Amino acid sequence: MDKRLLTSDFKKSVAYAENLYYERCGTCHRAYDPRNYSSEKWMAIMESMKFQAGLTSLENMQISRFVSLFAADK
Repeated sequence: MDKRLLTSDFKKSVAYAENLYYERCGTCHRAYDPRNYSSEKWMAIMESMKFQAGLTSLENMQISRFVSLFAADK
């Protein structure tokens, strides 16, 4: 497998999730820098906000992965 393809797909996935985060989570309030909280704190935030934000299961998973990827404890 060409590693460039994997890198390109990863970058596209991260960019998509980042856009989704800022679009969906920045609608009612500012979207916080993912580095502001630990992965554990982000999971609690995502659990409490997913219904209020009207996220689908897929959107919740994508955003959760994005914020966890860049969380303070990473």
